Amino acid sequence: MINEQDPDLVYRLRKRAEIRRQIPGRKSVEEGKPDRIADILEEAANEIEQLRDERNRLHMRDRILELAKEAGLITYDSDDKMLQVEQFAKLLVDEVESYIEESEGDIDFVRFLIDRRLKVKEKNLKCGAI
Repeated sequence: MINEQDPDLVYRLRKRAEIRRQIPGRKSVEEGKPDRIADILEEAANEIEQLRDERNRLHMRDRILELAKEAGLITYDSDDKMLQVEQFAKLLVDEVESYIEESEGDIDFVRFLIDRRLKVKEKNLKCGAI
């Protein structure tokens, strides 16, 4: 088990791959060839990151659907409404992720981007542009 002071598994896999590629006595290093085990370590780290991202996306989607149910936006007798809310949840998750990518994780900047986007949409609604 990893305690809180230990680096993340993905970081450790990548670090181990980096170290393997720098060991001077390794045959692959001496011959300038790829280190297959280091490549597999990096591939595993990439796969873990992709799975984590997908898990987070699904969690956000499920939470949005849960909130929509609590707000009475979803009824179990309406498949069409459920589909619309699911599509909305996907769009919302995509939108939030684009803000996070653009802000490089700065939550205040994410809030700024969302506020700016909402103001633009509000202005367009008032002008009849949307």
